[in-house]
Amino acid sequence: MRFRDNVMLQYSLATIIVAIAVAAAFGAIFTRAITDYQIRSHIRLYPEVMRLATRDSKGLYSALRAGGPVSPETEALLRGFLSLGSVFRVKVWNAQASIVWSDRRELLGRRFGDDDAFRAAMGGKVTYLLGQPGRAENIYERDRGPTLEIYAPITDGAEVVGVLELYEAPRDLFAQIANISRFIWRMVVLTGAAIYSILFLIFYRSHKVQTKARLEASETQDVTIYALARLAELRDPETGTHIERTASYVRILAEDLKRLPQFKGYLTPGYIEGLVKSAPLHDIGKVGVPDAILFKPGKLTDDEMRIMQTHCELGAKLLSSAQRKLKFQSFLTIAIQLTIGHHEKWNGTGYPQGLSGDRIPLSARLMAIADVYDALRAKRPYKAALEHEECVRMIQRERGEHFDPRVVDAFVKRQQDFRRVSEESRR
Repeated sequence: MRFRDNVMLQYSLATIIVAIAVAAAFGAIFTRAITDYQIRSHIRLYPEVMRLATRDSKGLYSALRAGGPVSPETEALLRGFLSLGSVFRVKVWNAQASIVWSDRRELLGRRFGDDDAFRAAMGGKVTYLLGQPGRAENIYERDRGPTLEIYAPITDGAEVVGVLELYEAPRDLFAQIANISRFIWRMVVLTGAAIYSILFLIFYRSHKVQTKARLEASETQDVTIYALARLAELRDPETGTHIERTASYVRILAEDLKRLPQFKGYLTPGYIEGLVKSAPLHDIGKVGVPDAILFKPGKLTDDEMRIMQTHCELGAKLLSSAQRKLKFQSFLTIAIQLTIGHHEKWNGTGYPQGLSGDRIPLSARLMAIADVYDALRAKRPYKAALEHEECVRMIQRERGEHFDPRVVDAFVKRQQDFRRVSEESRR
């Protein structure tokens, strides 16, 4: 079964993709939220330590406003931050994004430009960056691995006059975050798998119920079609299996022709199933033909033949009236085509419309050979049954006259399948 026809496979694939996408989104959101919470819990004391340490440090405020340098007392105060936790670098920025002090003297007085984290700190907000330092100012921190950069505002009363930047490599914190992240991802994956399993089971049960109902409806439809087809041949035991054999012949021809480029896009699996389902209805119009004509053992008169030929139009009219009751496209469209057209001839001498060539619906062209072959093989009061080889020769002689040459070629190629169906149905 092809992918586009396999509802279960489509649902499973779509659900898996959605489940993975949702799980990835939730996992990323939860991991980011937990990481942010852990880091903010870790750094929450730094701003307070900074505020208390610099509360009376007039020299620091003056240095920030003047652009440096700081006094020895202030430098000793700032170096004290290197003893906090795993802090390995300290930088103090003034409002113009210049470094007025750092434990790396090479950076003093340099201006690297502000960024989002710096601007947030100048706005009075404590913020951080997490990752591998890679900016121009981080020339001395790039080899330290994953780093936590903390930006805390330095205030002189109500005014932010600078920014304290601390670099930290808290391996214990990173390990804790990694453990929590792994736990979150495991829970997200397990939850996603559980939700997918529940949804799949619900869909599977619903699909089974719908499939059963659809199969029952299809079987009921097939039986109804068979009953309608038998109406036209109810009193003729020999033609009772005619409708079954011709349906098999039509399938054989369609399956062979679909390999040709000109028919590949037309003879789809759905069309072939509709064609096979429609084939038994090709003579439904015979219910309107008088018994005296329908079962006459001898040759029909011209008037009787004209009445007999009306069965094509009667059948098409009957099926068209049924189709109008439907609000969707059904196999009856194919049934109407082959019912009205299965006595048309490739050269235009058939009936009832005198169509020729490709103007004859493909379904009718297939039905024509199936119908004629079965009629030739059948015994009638007015004729004997012909051998398979003779039937093949007669149909070949009508190639390009009565029958579509391509359909005749398919028939000749698959003639042994025709023989098998014919002989098995008469055992």
